[in-house]
Amino acid sequence: MSEKKKTWSVWLGLWGLLIMGCGTNQSHLAGQTMTGSGSFVAPQVSAEAEQDIDKLAYALTHDKRTKREKSWAIFRWITQNIAYDAKGFFAGRYGRTDALSVLRTRRSVCAGYANLFYALGNSAGLEVMKVYGTAKGISGASKAKPSLNHAWNAVRFDGKWNLIDSTWGAGSIQGTRFVRRFEPFYFATPPAHLIYTHYPSQSKWQLLPQAVSYQNFLGRPRLYPKFFRVGLRPQNFPQKRLRATGALHLPLEKPFGVDFLFRLSWGGQRFVASRYQHGVLHAQLPYSGLYKLNLYARTLGGKLYHAVGHFEIYVHGTKVPKDLRPTFYRHCFRRVGRFMRNQCKLQSPVNGAIPSGRKQTIQVYIPRAKKVAVKQDGKFVHFRPMAGYPGWYAAQLLFKEAGPFIIYAKPDENSRIYQGALSLIVY
Repeated sequence: MSEKKKTWSVWLGLWGLLIMGCGTNQSHLAGQTMTGSGSFVAPQVSAEAEQDIDKLAYALTHDKRTKREKSWAIFRWITQNIAYDAKGFFAGRYGRTDALSVLRTRRSVCAGYANLFYALGNSAGLEVMKVYGTAKGISGASKAKPSLNHAWNAVRFDGKWNLIDSTWGAGSIQGTRFVRRFEPFYFATPPAHLIYTHYPSQSKWQLLPQAVSYQNFLGRPRLYPKFFRVGLRPQNFPQKRLRATGALHLPLEKPFGVDFLFRLSWGGQRFVASRYQHGVLHAQLPYSGLYKLNLYARTLGGKLYHAVGHFEIYVHGTKVPKDLRPTFYRHCFRRVGRFMRNQCKLQSPVNGAIPSGRKQTIQVYIPRAKKVAVKQDGKFVHFRPMAGYPGWYAAQLLFKEAGPFIIYAKPDENSRIYQGALSLIVY
């Protein structure tokens, strides 16, 4: 956490996301109606009340009858009025995250959101706690051990503890900027649903009948609010990574009035050889390696599909394609006259194909890069500059699993952001 001077490396994953650690998630509001707590409209209070914790807590809750209504009023005000400090997060400068500072600046990271909710809740007479842990956000989650990369709250009402994340309820990170998009899913989220994205450092705050291990948490797929909203059942998706040989046949019960859209990719290539028939998703998987499966859904009459889940499919026992040339990304291209030309080069391996299970020397030319790295086990492994050859970098790496991997470039020593330069294939 920023309070404890702990930082974490940059995930956007998630299609943008993603989604979120001490950042915000990439979820989407899908026309819900509020039941049992209040209106989606943020409460209006005086400018004077907004400068003082006790005055604001009183203004938000004095006319509310139940603890749930009070908690909702605080949650809704925070999500509407506090912006996520994306600029500070990416620069590694979080600023002050105590409740009063957050109230006055109207900007913070997750610690500030949790501190402000805690202070307002206490002032309003609520029984509230701060919860620290790991979230599958824009930095992802470390495969080695849990890290304190996120903070949220627990509040007691309706005779039980409830989990609330004001940060994720406020909006999302898109690229490097915060976009406010209210997400009510993160108010009193069912513990069995939140455990797919939030892992508290103290297992008691899982609020589950039986605690889930960290490895179990990591193995679960990334499910978004829309997944639960359309009526899909998480027990049908116990693991993020599925295994198949040549073809996938995934049972997927479709709720009434819901349409699905699938995107299946391998090594940067998209496959459309998939169909949904009689409750089963069928897909042809021609190559060995790691596939990405993104699942989208829309409700009856809706115009937009929203992401509901992200999965991986590991395929073995099929052929390896002959042409595995690297894919170059935006960082490598520069305008020359009227055209965009690739400036990067791959010296080794020549064809961009890397066998899994043994060490391989990789040599790349990436101009305007201060650092070059790949991400393994949630951490950046850096290439070494090749002496006497400006712009050239080398590394000897071992890849245990088949599938695509990305080589990142850092254009500025002071920046925390790595940009994708090119991707290679491990087979």
